[in-house]
Parts: sequence; structure tokens; C-alpha cells
Amino acid sequence: LVTEVLKGKLNLFDKTNIYQENELIGFCYQLEQKRIEPSFVTFGITSHNKEYQKFLNQLSQAAKSELPIHIYGETGSGKEVSAKTIHYNSKQQFGELVAVNCGALSESLLESELFGYVSGAFTGASSAGYQGKIQQAHKGTLFLDEIDSMSTRMQVALLRALEEKKITPLGSDKEIAVDFRLVTASNKDLKELVKREEFREDLFYRLYVIPLMLPSLRERQEDFTTLVDVFCQKKNWHPKWKNEI
Repeated sequence: LVTEVLKGKLNLFDKTNIYQENELIGFCYQLEQKRIEPSFVTFGITSHNKEYQKFLNQLSQAAKSELPIHIYGETGSGKEVSAKTIHYNSKQQFGELVAVNCGALSESLLESELFGYVSGAFTGASSAGYQGKIQQAHKGTLFLDEIDSMSTRMQVALLRALEEKKITPLGSDKEIAVDFRLVTASNKDLKELVKREEFREDLFYRLYVIPLMLPSLRERQEDFTTLVDVFCQKKNWHPKWKNEI
């Protein structure tokens, strides 16, 4: 009867054999469904490099936690792709993935970009105000690339937001509660910057909880042909030399 009721669904339940005097006399099915782990979603190309596979395994384990992750890797090695992989394999996957390149913005622009502002906060401010990237990342993931380029004043502001889990938009006196997963990246060694007093030590310990090192592209020679194929397909390129690879 149990077999008929659960027909086609038996693989979803835990099954235990029942023995009497070493003779199998039946089965016990635990009617609470087994927890099925979701498959690991990756972005970018399928790499054949052993070091990169090791990095992906570390990335997979780190994504399951809610701790801050810092990715160290050379420019162009795929740090943003790694952040995307973390987001879509974490509990925050149903929230927004919000990315900010700290090195591409001046201090004042970065402040308004991260914390937002209210109408009339400064000359040229939008009359509708602006919801900052930190608030946009609420219940999601905030990815801060080139975190090493952030000014000391902005480091203090970010540290306060991480400690209090609150932000105050520019021109406002109202605090807003925020809850987000933080992923940062840099192409410089943050530990060395701390030693040289070029990066705040207290913020470093907030960011550098799970450090991951991303292999450079030149260390992944076996992926060269695959990368060329992907780029040519995306750009609709048909170079003659490609047939000679």
C-alpha cells in the first residue's frame, strides 16, 4: 500500500530496511522529504585548469555561508564573475546583486552612489532623490570591486554601515536599516596595504573574513582555446588565424 501511494516518489524519502533475525521483512519510509541540495551554478567558461577548479570549490563552500568574502586577483581574471557565482549560490540569490567599482568614482560620487541622497541634498541632485547601492542590495549581495582604492573617509563610512547595519542618505537625518551580503575584490594585497597604513586595519578585519585567491588568466593556458571560441562567438568574429590554433 505504501509503495502504491508513494509510487514514483520513493527517491524523495529516506528508506530504512527492517530486519528480523537477519531476515529482511519490510521497509520504513521517513515521510519527511529529504533535503535536496541545489546544484552549483557557475558563470563564465568551463575551465580545465586544476587551480581554478580548486578556487571554484572554495567559492562553492564560501557561498553557502553569510560571511564577508574578499577576492584577490589580477585585473581581468574574473572577479565580478566570481561575485555573481557567489550571489546565485547563496541565501541572498533572491535579492539583488549590486556591483560598484570603487576605483571608477571620485570620493564624493562614491559616497552618493553607496549611501544615496534625498531631494536637494546638493547642487545638481535629482529632485526625486536617489536610493544608494547599499540600500538597493538589501536582502541581496553588495559587490565592491577595487575596494583598495576607497579613500580613508569612505572606509570609515563603510565600516560604520557594516557595524551598525544602518545608513543615512546624504541630506537626511533618517537612518535606514540594511541587511546584505558583502563581497569585495582587489588586485592589490590588502594585508600589505594595512602594513603600510594605506588601508584601515579595523575595516580590513571586517572584509577579510573569507579570503579567496583567483588564479590569473596566464596561469590557465589550457583555457585559451575555449576563451577564444567564446569571445569570437559573442562578437561574431571569424578571424582566419583562429583555425590555426
